[in-house]
Formats: sequence, C-alpha cells, structure tokens
Amino acid sequence: MDKKKNNCYQCPHRRKVPGSAHSECALGEPLTLQFILRYAGGQVPTQHQDEQGNVLLKFDPHGVKNGWCLWPFNFDPTWVECYLPIEKKDV
Repeated sequence: MDKKKNNCYQCPHRRKVPGSAHSECALGEPLTLQFILRYAGGQVPTQHQDEQGNVLLKFDPHGVKNGWCLWPFNFDPTWVECYLPIEKKDV
C-alpha cells in the first residue's frame, strides 16, 4: 500500500519562519541538530527513515543544495515529500 504525501500547508505542525515565505516543522525539532550537522558538513540528505527502514521524508537534492530545503527549520514545502503520520487541520 502506497503512503499518501502530506500537504505541509494543512499540517498542524507547520510554523512560519519570520521574514520568510518558508516553513518550519515542529515535528522535526528533535532532529534539528542532526540535520544542522549534516548541512554544515556539506551533506545533502535526500531522505529520512524510521527504525524499520520506512521512508518518512524525501528531500529534493536541488532544493537542499540551493538552501531552499533546510528541513526542519527553514524550507519550502515544494522540495519535501512528507510521509510522517500526522492529523490534518481544517483550512
């Protein structure tokens, strides 16, 4: 069974980044340091998996390399495919 991609704009965990049109993900807060170290080390993460190997997030390498997809703290949802289990909010 295929998982359905989440819409970041309808996610209750989406936060706005002050002075930017980008988003922040509150669900990703525990992973922020891990991703900062990866970005600072020149790595371009393309996905994040859970302990069972299920892909929870996919990142477009072009968006990451250009600074448009620095998930979870500063990203344009266009460059992220999110499959995290969340509850949708009404828009």
